[in-house]
Amino acid sequence: VLNNSEETIVSYDGSKKPKAIFLNHEDEGFIKVRLDETSLNFFRDRMAAIDNELNKVVIWKALYDMTRDGKLSIYQAILIAKKVIPTEPSDSTLEMILSYCSEFCSLAPKVLKNDYLMPELFEAIYQALTTANPSNPDRILVLAGALIEYASVSEKRDIDNVAKLISWFDGEEASLKSISLILDNRWSILEK
Repeated sequence: VLNNSEETIVSYDGSKKPKAIFLNHEDEGFIKVRLDETSLNFFRDRMAAIDNELNKVVIWKALYDMTRDGKLSIYQAILIAKKVIPTEPSDSTLEMILSYCSEFCSLAPKVLKNDYLMPELFEAIYQALTTANPSNPDRILVLAGALIEYASVSEKRDIDNVAKLISWFDGEEASLKSISLILDNRWSILEK
């Protein structure tokens, strides 16, 4: 391990107007990455087009570091996740995104979490679950657990996602009727 006391900061004036700058391609270096506004906008709009899973992991780590460092709002990070979750093709990357979402929510004040973050995530996960390939039970299991985790009630925004869970539990939620609840899911809904 190098004992390097110097910090290397690379500056770029943006004169060539790239669509994005992505440092640490395939996680080849041990660096902390902060995305500039142009790169952040690019990745927010085109995350699904990135086919290298390791690069996606590095980008999500950068997003997490930026929220933790106060350089990106937690709500903005959740909106990026909301856009990506329904279309993410990789099960492992989806689980990683959901894990970061849990971390984002843990950083948020309770009002922000319950009234804004959880409803946004619930909506994205609901969409992903209702369009998931039935021949992929592992993905369905992960999404079902996440849907239950992010169900909330917000009187301020007139949202009651827990009622949807209860309808699912009772076999009355039309979009989720074909998705069976395992015993752990049933207990988690009852605890809501």
